[in-house]
Amino acid sequence: MTPSPRTSLPLDDDLASFSQSIADVVLASVNRGAAAASGRSTATLPASGSSLERRAAAVLGGAHPPGAMPTRAFRTPPRRLSRSVVTALDFTSPKSVVDQALEKKLVMLPSGITAALSKTEPDNLAALLGAGSPVASTTVGTAGAPALSPAPRELRLMIHRITCTQKVGFELTDWDGIDQILCGGLGWNSLVDPDTIGPGTTTSPHYRKVPQFEIGKFRKDGQAVDLRPDRAFCSWDLRLPGGWPRFFFGDIRLAERDSGQDFAAFLKLLWDQIAPQVIDLVSKIVEDAAKGAAQGASAGSVAGVGGTAASGQVWLLVAGPLAGAALGAAMGALTSWFVEDTKDDILEAADLPLTEVLMDQTSGFAGRNKTEMRTIEYVRAGSTGRYRIQYYWLLS
Repeated sequence: MTPSPRTSLPLDDDLASFSQSIADVVLASVNRGAAAASGRSTATLPASGSSLERRAAAVLGGAHPPGAMPTRAFRTPPRRLSRSVVTALDFTSPKSVVDQALEKKLVMLPSGITAALSKTEPDNLAALLGAGSPVASTTVGTAGAPALSPAPRELRLMIHRITCTQKVGFELTDWDGIDQILCGGLGWNSLVDPDTIGPGTTTSPHYRKVPQFEIGKFRKDGQAVDLRPDRAFCSWDLRLPGGWPRFFFGDIRLAERDSGQDFAAFLKLLWDQIAPQVIDLVSKIVEDAAKGAAQGASAGSVAGVGGTAASGQVWLLVAGPLAGAALGAAMGALTSWFVEDTKDDILEAADLPLTEVLMDQTSGFAGRNKTEMRTIEYVRAGSTGRYRIQYYWLLS
């Protein structure tokens, strides 16, 4: 699934290719873990205990109740894997798929971004990202707008309404024919430290795990449910220390509950395994590219993503949006992998994660404290089931 966030990087061929290559690495990692856990001689687990392969194998080895969604889904044949990526990987190597991909440069930044990383000034990067980027759109939108006073303390991603365009419909596990729609997911911002997220970690100020909740019950096509009051999907404290601008991402997931707990297992996979790996992988790729592009420049200007003010801007303006696009591609591919094997009907959306940027704490949205109402559509691929969520971003 090709990601196309509401405010994101221009979706050119290079960016689409980069996002898909991240998805290939994630899927290859999961497939290797599944193959190793199934006892196949063609795959062994890497040495690193924190690798995605070992996390996938732990799921298969009893970390979840028998019959949980990941067990069934991971045992199916691999899907959507690029042949060029698969043939370059060694599933018996002590190195993880991610480490092999980095070493063999199977995932490369778009050439324009790589060339510009030697100039880490925010203005240069903003210009590079183009008219469709969050940086450019926000900067233009707030030009001459008054600063918000007092300064907002919090940013919230708000859900206003969910509309059933087409019900999932009657199923053997759904005796009353009512669609019970569950919601949950993940929110994070560009200040997140990849080393602080993953299995065993709790939700944090920069990495917000959103457990499943019921968002509505639908008896007929065209029915809409207004959330009264509007529900905050997740929120961030803007007073916390860190550089500006800041990117914010909301990965709102929907499922129609039947008889299982598959959606909860899917969210745990997103929180603890997939998102941390994608964020960490993209940050390493950007950091390596920045170091290479800055030969001849001062080493301190690009020494470690988040390590200095300049390198922090590299992450904020480049790695943040790229991680969002890559996570959208990876989760889209994994969702497609799972939908045929789950009891709960997990819906797909091309526009995830939702993305917004604040240039500073007081700029707001063109001088206002909230965005316009926006819409994202969810479908059940190849079958009935279509829903729309109306949402907006709110400063308070």
